[in-house]
Amino acid sequence: MIIPIVGASALEFWLSGISAFPPDQLSVQNRKLVSLPEEYCIPYSQELYRELAKQYGFTQPIVVMANKETGKKIKDSFYAVKRSAKIPEKSFIQLTDKVLISSPELCFIQLAKIFPMSKLVEAANALCAIYSLDESATFAQIKREPITSTQNIKSLIKSANGMSGIKKARQAISYAVDRSFSPMENKLAALASLPLILGGYGLSKPELNEDVVLSDDAAKLLGRQACCCDLVWEKQGVIVEYDSNLTHLSVNQHTYDKRKATALNMSGYKVFYITAANMHNFRDIETTFLNLRKFMGLRSSKDSLHKYESIRREAVRAIVFDSWRKYYIKN
Repeated sequence: MIIPIVGASALEFWLSGISAFPPDQLSVQNRKLVSLPEEYCIPYSQELYRELAKQYGFTQPIVVMANKETGKKIKDSFYAVKRSAKIPEKSFIQLTDKVLISSPELCFIQLAKIFPMSKLVEAANALCAIYSLDESATFAQIKREPITSTQNIKSLIKSANGMSGIKKARQAISYAVDRSFSPMENKLAALASLPLILGGYGLSKPELNEDVVLSDDAAKLLGRQACCCDLVWEKQGVIVEYDSNLTHLSVNQHTYDKRKATALNMSGYKVFYITAANMHNFRDIETTFLNLRKFMGLRSSKDSLHKYESIRREAVRAIVFDSWRKYYIKN
């Protein structure tokens, strides 16, 4: 009896459930990768799936991979999907003697079957992030070592030819970024990096949470040689800082932010601010990102922008406003 947890349930685990484990147990270096057996059966005990949900924070139904059953739902406790073809060897991780879960890299490929392109890029950013969700804490995320990277995902994609959704996964990972430190950074980076034709704003991929080296005078002003910035386009000399209204409320923080902006300007960078208020609806987001395009010196005709507006509306809705749950199961 084996329970292979896959797809959206695996995503849910990798974004928050790993808090049940020692910090390094599921790191890239320390994983114990296993292959899914050729023959196995899944249990049908509702109580067992309820216990799994309680232990690891899964939302029910838990998505599991069965050898034969497909689309089978047992009183909301689990949902069995048919085994995927050509699963790469050693792409599952063993949580217990009976429970396997898709590695972050395999999870991403599986999500390509059920997520639209825009949401898939956001999911990649989340999987390659340096935080995990912590609903019980004061802040929504806690810092951790990344559980995967865009390069690791690309490597598994190369060995997964023939899996359903592989072409979409290959395209999506080309727009994904590493080192996000918040759900909103996942969204901002996805909107920025996706081209206009796919519903983004065509800004190219930024670097996230990298230390920007300051000039000597700027370093004296800020009292440090470098400072960490949210989204950085080094070639264009542009930095985007996101004000979430969570960590930027104190007087000391406001003072530091102003000095940081001055130091960055002194070092030759232009700083563009996005606030929580800018992300309330499509029109505000559209205005913000079109202003950012101008700020970066990008030009495009009104006809070109209008041509893809409906696609952007769908992408913005999926990335910013839709929960993972909306795309949880594809019937």
